[in-house]
Amino acid sequence: MSGVFSMCADPIHVIGGVFLLSFALLTALAGAFTLYFGAGKSRRIGGALLAVGLVIVAIYAFALTTDAEWFIFEDVDIFGAALVVLGVILGAIVAAGLFLMAIIKS
Repeated sequence: MSGVFSMCADPIHVIGGVFLLSFALLTALAGAFTLYFGAGKSRRIGGALLAVGLVIVAIYAFALTTDAEWFIFEDVDIFGAALVVLGVILGAIVAAGLFLMAIIKS
């Protein structure tokens, strides 16, 4: 195996690690957005989402920097996996753009 999976024997750990980190970051981002633009009850929900996202990111960062044995995603090359995800997103955007351009031109 090569690429992202060469650092980790189990692809499920790669999927889990990327899922956990992307969930935490997007939850924090959505919480900050809701906290800033929301009103009343939605602001409280936004604050809670932001807190949950930041706590998960902090635990993830702490586990990676201290080589915690309890953290099952410690062997995942998260930076390599993030690059793969970025490549997939960019490829999808280019393909969708080409599709829309072809539809609009015809």
